Amino acid sequence: MSVKTPIYIYNNEKKKNHSVVTAMIGSEIRAAIQNWRKENKLPINFRIPTLYMYFTKPIIKTAVVEGVTDIGTTNHLFETCLIDKVVFMNPLEEVQTVDTRNPRWKNILDGLQLKDYDIIFWSPLGGSVGFANPTRGNVDIIQKEVDTAEKMGYYNHYV
Repeated sequence: MSVKTPIYIYNNEKKKNHSVVTAMIGSEIRAAIQNWRKENKLPINFRIPTLYMYFTKPIIKTAVVEGVTDIGTTNHLFETCLIDKVVFMNPLEEVQTVDTRNPRWKNILDGLQLKDYDIIFWSPLGGSVGFANPTRGNVDIIQKEVDTAEKMGYYNHYV
């Protein structure tokens, strides 16, 4: 039996050199989390103890590790969203430990959202599952920069 080691993706480490593209992606992720908070009717001052997050693209990992956004603050995007801890989790592993009759898992079990979105996040406390596509569907001039940064690796890489 192998022991799985959690992959922590939030480290509050300040980076001086970052890509403006990953900052834009971070802003999109922050907005998606804030919309998810509204959808779940969370009070404005409610701190989320743990947020599970799933993504497949390395550029998304860079954006969430660095946590830089364009909102004019030096706080990490997760601190701005009042999140205490973020853990990378494959939702297909998560559904093995929850009641899969819960409607929030139906599309994930059907495999639809895993390929339809860049990032998926949820709270183990319940509520809806949040989705976002920060690397797709941007206006042409931004999309060209995102595609170039992603293709050429013009962003910091983390193990």
